[in-house]
Amino acid sequence: MKVELHVHTDYSYDTSSSLSAIIRRCKHKGIDAIGIADHNEIEGALRLAQIAPFRVIIGEEVLTKEGEIIGFFISRHIRPGMSMARTISEIKKQNGIVYLPHPFDTTTRKTAPKAIEKFIGQVDIVEVHNGRTVRQSDNKRAREFAEFARKPMAVGSDAHTVSEIGRNYQKMSKFNSPKSFIKALEKAEQVTSKPFYAAFAATKWSRRKKKNFPKKYSKAGKWICDLCGGGEYYVVYTKRGTAKKNYLVSDDSYGVHPEIIRCRACGLQFVHPRGNTKKVESRYVHYKDELYESQRKARVKGQERYLRGINKHSRIKGRILDVGAATGTFLEASKRDGWREYGIEPSIWASKTGREQGLNIYTGNLKSRRFRNLFFDAVALIDVIEHMGSPDEEMREIRRIMRRGGVLCVVTPDKKSLAARILGERWWHVRPDHLYYFSKETLMMLLRKHGYEILEVRRDGWRFSHSYWLSRLSVYVPIVKKFDFLFSRERSIAINFFDSITVYARKT
Repeated sequence: MKVELHVHTDYSYDTSSSLSAIIRRCKHKGIDAIGIADHNEIEGALRLAQIAPFRVIIGEEVLTKEGEIIGFFISRHIRPGMSMARTISEIKKQNGIVYLPHPFDTTTRKTAPKAIEKFIGQVDIVEVHNGRTVRQSDNKRAREFAEFARKPMAVGSDAHTVSEIGRNYQKMSKFNSPKSFIKALEKAEQVTSKPFYAAFAATKWSRRKKKNFPKKYSKAGKWICDLCGGGEYYVVYTKRGTAKKNYLVSDDSYGVHPEIIRCRACGLQFVHPRGNTKKVESRYVHYKDELYESQRKARVKGQERYLRGINKHSRIKGRILDVGAATGTFLEASKRDGWREYGIEPSIWASKTGREQGLNIYTGNLKSRRFRNLFFDAVALIDVIEHMGSPDEEMREIRRIMRRGGVLCVVTPDKKSLAARILGERWWHVRPDHLYYFSKETLMMLLRKHGYEILEVRRDGWRFSHSYWLSRLSVYVPIVKKFDFLFSRERSIAINFFDSITVYARKT
């Protein structure tokens, strides 16, 4: 295993490394386990442990009266400012291990040599190389001291930026407890590098930014993040406008939305408060959208690309389920291709329209239908996951009804796309009935959390008639509506703004 120790997250006062950015970096560098040690904080480590696809060692770098000490394999926050003796006692009470960081660093961090000598008997691991120690003689002194005291030695990156992750680590055998971790560490191969000096400037900027322009985080109360369970958030957009009485798939109320918040831990964005989800779900049952159905031919043709992606990764053409099937345009393409099609749709009008086309569509939702275990070979969620009251619960149900090795296709708007960044809350995917706003990172977190292997990530466009595209454009440039008569209502065109993510994944 490649084990990276002593890493800081955005929860530290001097770090801006988000949890999603840390996950990306660790995946890129092939890190198998990471030890998080935020300054006087444990929340970031707890949240990362819930969403990371690799092992997270939960820790905290505690400032004591005699200097800093790290507790790894702990589960509760330890109050800073106590004596080192009491802090070590609190770590031991949680069956954690005591890790001595940068013991002889003479530049910025100082731990009294007398305290090191006094408490070395209670220390489990000594950090003999710190990735941020400028004078290599200080690291050399730490190694000599650990050898003299006969203590297990470790390499710590002390990463305050994501660019520092993967520069200092140990290659060691697998472990499943604090004791086996120490035992494996004694035989570990250490990989070290000199300090990445540019990161020091980034740390100073993060410290000043957080001090002078602090984000106003709020506690969510009963609401917790559906992805990671985090309870802290900040407001991205305040409430704007009022939704139309009736829901329409082809609604052009861009920029009308409830309050939208962002989870501090994982970065997922969603509407607040939770009561909005029930209101939205009740609107779907009675909607009727003739304009949506008028584009059926173009929609069926557009859905074929998702089917080609499923066929590429699926071993058989068996039973396929479309969740939120609407009038069944995807199922129509599936049936033609040889799949046994099933659809689930809450709208009475849409599901009836689909059945009139000879398609197998049930009225309701996944919970009410209760399909058999391991029933489907493929499942499609095409522009529907952002409408769900709880994507986490729906993914749990989908995993139950999908066979092992089955292929999942998820399509959803990308909140981190260029179009979303430029248009902000006027982006065409910011709508009254969108409850969740995923990015590529948060969507893959959700899929990995439920045991899916990511096979392919694409960015596909949409195919609509010329006049339909013109009607969408008129929301931003009203004058173009006057030229509607010049454009065909039959011929369709595909346009890609690269603001939609398509992910194919396999159930493992």
